[in-house]
Amino acid sequence: RLKLRPVAVAVVDAAGQQVVLKRQDGCTKASAAIALAKAKSCTNLGMSTRDLRDKYVERPMQNIAMVVITGGEIAPFPGGVLCREVDGGVILGAIGMAGAFGEQDEHCCIVGTKAVRF
Repeated sequence: RLKLRPVAVAVVDAAGQQVVLKRQDGCTKASAAIALAKAKSCTNLGMSTRDLRDKYVERPMQNIAMVVITGGEIAPFPGGVLCREVDGGVILGAIGMAGAFGEQDEHCCIVGTKAVRF
């Protein structure tokens, strides 16, 4: 069992529209906004937020520009994962988590998607 700081979790549909946003007591307002941005990043760009970060590691200004252009709806750091049909095809939505370290956020999202078989 992980001992994490209070976190927020967001789920969006395939269009990036919020389905649910939950936060633990003591979680910051910023964590809730970041969790939602991570989930939206996945559906908007068709990749995990880790892949987004890694794709532009040599061009960090491009990540910054995307964040600015989208009004903060892109979060280029780990903690957002896609939910796809079981066969790996159609994107159904995404999960984003924030409040812990990015790697922990991502781990929890992956465990969550596997638990519901996405």
